Amino acid sequence: MQCYLGVDVGTTNTKVLALFEDGTTAVVAAPATPKYRRDGVEYFDVAAIERSVGAAVDAVRRTDRVAGIGFSTIGESVVPLDRNGAALSDPVAWYDAVTRETAATLEERSDLFPYPRRGTQREHTLAVYKILWMKAHLPTVGNVASWLPVSSYLPFRWSGVQRWDYSQACRTLLLDIHDRRWDDRALAALGLAGELPDPAYMGSAIGTTAEGIPLYLGGHDHIVGMNGVRALFGTGTLYNSIGSAFVLGGMTAIDGAAMVARLEDFDDLIVGVANQPGAYYIENSIRFYGTLLATIARIAGGADTARFYAQSNADLATHAIPNEPVLFLVEGDRFLRQSKLGFQITEVPIAVDRPDLVWSLYLYLALNTRTVVRELGDLFDSARFVIGGGPTRNRVLMQLTADALQMPLTLIQQSELSALGAALTAAEGAGDTDTIEHTRAAIDTTVIEPSERVDEIRQRLDRLSERMAARVAHEISRRSAP
Repeated sequence: MQCYLGVDVGTTNTKVLALFEDGTTAVVAAPATPKYRRDGVEYFDVAAIERSVGAAVDAVRRTDRVAGIGFSTIGESVVPLDRNGAALSDPVAWYDAVTRETAATLEERSDLFPYPRRGTQREHTLAVYKILWMKAHLPTVGNVASWLPVSSYLPFRWSGVQRWDYSQACRTLLLDIHDRRWDDRALAALGLAGELPDPAYMGSAIGTTAEGIPLYLGGHDHIVGMNGVRALFGTGTLYNSIGSAFVLGGMTAIDGAAMVARLEDFDDLIVGVANQPGAYYIENSIRFYGTLLATIARIAGGADTARFYAQSNADLATHAIPNEPVLFLVEGDRFLRQSKLGFQITEVPIAVDRPDLVWSLYLYLALNTRTVVRELGDLFDSARFVIGGGPTRNRVLMQLTADALQMPLTLIQQSELSALGAALTAAEGAGDTDTIEHTRAAIDTTVIEPSERVDEIRQRLDRLSERMAARVAHEISRRSAP
């Protein structure tokens, strides 16, 4: 049968998903993403990634006709290439903190990274800091000719074509998201002139493999998943991707001048170039969501996260929501933002029990979700809220979320949404509307409607929000005191 392959190189696993012409899917490979540490720094092993993906593609070719391959990978990790296209180093892992000092040295250069033109606030994970750190600390990178994100490196290895996609370019802090080109002034100031190949839209054709399989440009995993949701449910759909991290947003068509004006009013929403001219993606995130669920399970003695919450949810059915829930303060949420306060559990009542702790965690996560939705404003159709990822299997948490948002949630029963998004991006790049229509008809969804508790939940979250704001202000004041 004919199929498109979606390759998703994630932090933990590398998934290869086949999207067949009848709209059905199959994960054909999901090996661990190879990583290693050297001199205290973590790297992704791109040669090993290439081998495992190549083996998966070859296995599919023996049974089915591959009509195209799309890509989705972790953001911010970049590969330095010499003039012959050979990799000079593996890419530093996107999350590695080694770039904090590099980012700090450029703290005063706000002129190079204006938020209204970049669409993202500065943080050490962004690719520009990876590039500058690698050039300063890795001798082999001294004769670098170009840099590619992992999502572009794989198709380059098979086609010889070097292109960034816009979603990865937005994670460099060097792209003007409105002019949709690299900022030559910033590149020159940082000594990077001529080192970044031209960007193009996600889904652009980017050559073929030696066997003649068409390759299509992919990008940042969360945005590729968002693009797949757009292809299935339409522009303007809100998409919530929940895994270890949490990303909520969507793609919308808006005049560039109007977007510039909105960015002047935004706080720290992430805005970037979407799938076509005149389209932007807008999103915000909670850095730790699934990770926090797993951490609390371990703290409470639950080695098996899924089993812990299944047992806890059964207890919650007969346990009231606490009037004064435990407070969580977690770096990267919508209250602390990018503060370095780390992770705290605070204002814990003496008689707290496990149901109290779990209810408190659920309220905290639901409040963060509501906060992000409000931050996004009126740019999306609130009647279309699509959500996917492992934690969506927790129905008590999802019902609380629907009540907090006062809107229905459409749960996608597809665990590999970034890989599916990559395959859909390839199908769209090929102009194969039939496969997209068949996928839309075949995909399994469940709708969770708000319950009769919406008013109660709203009031509880309003009170919790006030407590959170006061506590954060107190912590920041305390830590900044001489």
